[in-house]
Amino acid sequence: MNDKYIFCPMCAGSLTVQREARDEHDRLTCLKCGFVFYQNPMPTVLAIIEKDDQLLLVKRKNKPFKNSWTLPGGFVEVGQNLEMALRQEIQEELGVKIDDFSYFGSYVSQYHTKFIMEDIVCTVFKTTINNYEFKIGSDVADAKFFPKSGLPEIAPFKDVQAIIKKLIKEKL
Repeated sequence: MNDKYIFCPMCAGSLTVQREARDEHDRLTCLKCGFVFYQNPMPTVLAIIEKDDQLLLVKRKNKPFKNSWTLPGGFVEVGQNLEMALRQEIQEELGVKIDDFSYFGSYVSQYHTKFIMEDIVCTVFKTTINNYEFKIGSDVADAKFFPKSGLPEIAPFKDVQAIIKKLIKEKL
């Protein structure tokens, strides 16, 4: 639970940690109006794009972990489902369209924003793209295929590390 919030977003009263009798989670609750501040994870999507025995990685252009390599993807926006978000992120980051995709797994992790650490749930899809001539987007410094046996240092996102470990283990 993120305890960095101290004021109620409804009435500006003080928040305190409480647990209801039938609830297994601590919740921030307003002492003034009774508002329960549910802190749900933010949804994200990532793409596994392979060519032969190589994995596509993108170099981050921004913080956190600027100039480190990771899988392409991003946050799900309001009004999007997971598939829409995946298509949009790949189009934005690589300038290509997705041909098809299949579910690979979901992971719980955290994302460091400028102010706080946000809990995320990341849904990962294996996908193919319609061409390999990338038009790199504004938040990507580079995009390259790497042999799975010789990947560069990967950004220390817990979910990305676990995904790549599982992907490599599957091929053994």
